[in-house]
Amino acid sequence: ENWMKQRMGIQGIYRSLKARAPELVEQLPQMPQLLADALQQLKQLDQLQQRDINNRQAARDAANGRWQLSWSRLGGVAALLAAVWSAGWVPQDLVQQLSPQSGLLAALGVVLLCTGRRG
Repeated sequence: ENWMKQRMGIQGIYRSLKARAPELVEQLPQMPQLLADALQQLKQLDQLQQRDINNRQAARDAANGRWQLSWSRLGGVAALLAAVWSAGWVPQDLVQQLSPQSGLLAALGVVLLCTGRRG
């Protein structure tokens, strides 16, 4: 505890400043420029952080758009497959064999595939 008082107490600070006084006096003329540079770097850091936040948000938005596009296409393919399955897929006179549900599922599949967003 005594060691801590000597190092961190008022006397410790005074001794440290006294020991470093020549070095501090030598650097004193440079202090305004160093302070201005430090403030400029802080300002640039804030701008860089904001740009990084914007880039991350743009990447998340793009990933979400691709995910939605994938689900749209997957839904379209599933609807078309359901339409073909429910029709029994007989090539001859296919149009006559389509039930209303098959036609509706096929139309839904086509709409989902055509309206999906392009990445």
